[in-house]
Order: sequence, then structure tokens, then C-alpha cells
Amino acid sequence: LNFKDKPFYFPRARFTDQQPAFSFSGLKTAVSHYLKNHPELFDVEGNASDAARRMICRGVMESVADMLVWQVGHFLAGGDYRALVIGGGVSASQFLRRHWERLAADYRIPLFIPPPQHCTDNGAMVAYTGWKMALAGIPPAIDSLAVEPALSLFKSLV
Repeated sequence: LNFKDKPFYFPRARFTDQQPAFSFSGLKTAVSHYLKNHPELFDVEGNASDAARRMICRGVMESVADMLVWQVGHFLAGGDYRALVIGGGVSASQFLRRHWERLAADYRIPLFIPPPQHCTDNGAMVAYTGWKMALAGIPPAIDSLAVEPALSLFKSLV
């Protein structure tokens, strides 16, 4: 992606030492409110211009990168770490990789990130689970499933 203009600024969540976690829900809400409060970004058919889309996306990407890198940097600053290892779907982003590279350089530690083709996310795991359930003869009953966030991935196969 090539961003030539200044992106829109969205908030960054921070955690405290007492609560080392954060959510992207505030960012999603901020983007939603921004879009609702800026109708000038849209044409009469409700479509945003390519320039507006680029700036919104960049603003979101920068907010996410700042949150992730800040949190990891917070832990690096508080310990004696000898390397930084990044994995999962988030590690496939070239945008985030540049941030991780700077962070590792700031702390003078090596950075290990798998090649992008080996950076998978939860979507692949969910698809694999669906395939295994289909092989086991478990019918797809998506509409009738209860939401259980702490459910083990393969609990229903046991």
C-alpha cells in the first residue's frame, strides 16, 4: 500500500501493569463513530472515495501497530529478553513487520518471523476444525450453536 496523505488518527488502547491486556473494540467503535460523523467522506450512493478509504485504513493500521508494538515494548523494557519472536496471522503483515524490526533494533535483539506463507491466522484453524467435524459426521448447526468463548477447539470431537 502506498499512503501519500496524512492518515486519520484513531485512539490507541494501553494497558496497565495491573491489567496487561487490551481490546480493539474501542478502535472499532472509534472508526464507526468517525464514519458516522463525517458524511462528507461519502458520495450520494454511500461510497467513500479511494483516498478516504486509504486514509481510514492507514489510520487503523497505524493504531493497531502502535498498540501491538507498545505492548511488546513494555514487556521488553521490563525484562532481560534476548530475542523477539512474532508468529500467527499478524506476522504476515509487511506493515507490522517493519514496526517489529524497529522495535527489535531499538532493544538490540534479534527478530525471528516466519516467512509470510507460514503465517496463518485463526481462519485457517476454524476451517480445519469444520473439515474435521464434517469428516466425523457432525452436522453444521451454526445457527443453533451457543456462544462459548472458552470452548476448547476440539471439545466437540471428543
